[in-house]
Amino acid sequence: MVVFVWATAEFEGVHQWEQAPAEVSYLRYPHRHLFKVKVGVSVSSVKDREIEFITLKHRIQSFMSEIKVESCEQIAKQILSYLRKLYPNRQYFVEVSEDGENGVLVKEK
Repeated sequence: MVVFVWATAEFEGVHQWEQAPAEVSYLRYPHRHLFKVKVGVSVSSVKDREIEFITLKHRIQSFMSEIKVESCEQIAKQILSYLRKLYPNRQYFVEVSEDGENGVLVKEK
């Protein structure tokens, strides 16, 4: 069994996809999203909260100012790298969505 603590955060960002296919050509131009993030970090104890999820949330929110706004996948990779430094040798997941509608899930063991 793997137990995760998780937290959510969000931030506003502008990005563009210059190589977007014709069907979604409007994505080639800068456009705004409210990026919603959910992160999870594995813990070894189900009795005591080994990682306080409110602290996790605050740390992720603080990190948001350092993120280079690219694709959801790239944002997730940046957050994953940050989590590895904060909480080494664990399992992680990162979800990033555009406006809570569409997004990605990245997991790492």
